[in-house]
Amino acid sequence: MQHESMESGRAGSVIEHRWGGRITCHARVGISMDSELCGDGRMRDVSSSGAFIQTALALPLYSQVAIAVLDTQGHVRPAMRAIVVRTESNGVGVEWRETVNGPVCPALGCTTQCEAADAARGRHD
Repeated sequence: MQHESMESGRAGSVIEHRWGGRITCHARVGISMDSELCGDGRMRDVSSSGAFIQTALALPLYSQVAIAVLDTQGHVRPAMRAIVVRTESNGVGVEWRETVNGPVCPALGCTTQCEAADAARGRHD
């Protein structure tokens, strides 16, 4: 994948659009487009501005999707709307459509025990 570069005296510098600190995540998610479940994936990292989701789905760049965390029984939690802003062979980067105030895990309805959940609870073991 090619990244856009900014002229700054350093060839190949990447424009960074994220404004939320990324933390590792392992939550299983369901991915929907146009109110229909397309498939599933696993979050690799998450922030208050978006996430990277490992998935075999070939989602078009700039497509609008809904990302819902799946609990251990496969039940879907309420979904967050997002837009696909990056595509790679192993998944997609999404940007949340709604502003997340506070920790992102509770906003996603995620209860997965992972680094992201620990950070949301203020643990830094």
